[in-house]
Amino acid sequence: DADRHLWGGELLARRHGLALRSAEYHVVIGDGGGPMDAHADHGSLVTFDFMLSDTAEFEGGAFQTVELGGEVTTHSFERGDALVFQSHKQHGVAALTGRSSRRNI
Repeated sequence: DADRHLWGGELLARRHGLALRSAEYHVVIGDGGGPMDAHADHGSLVTFDFMLSDTAEFEGGAFQTVELGGEVTTHSFERGDALVFQSHKQHGVAALTGRSSRRNI
């Protein structure tokens, strides 16, 4: 039911052809560094984000998603956490507010 509801049956139909589309390693350094505007990961079904940094090492840089009504939700994202969501969901990262660095995959 979830496959039909969320992906229109696409996930099960392509289950033998699913593969990693891309992997990215992001390092954001410095005051005001690296806001990543809201975007979707087109061409993928599911996005995985892994936090590699301790949140005590940086200020700002919150992971955010844009909800159906346009409101922005900030998510708790600590070292070792994984966020998994449908790739067409708009998401981004707020700017750093202090001298620091943030790393995630």
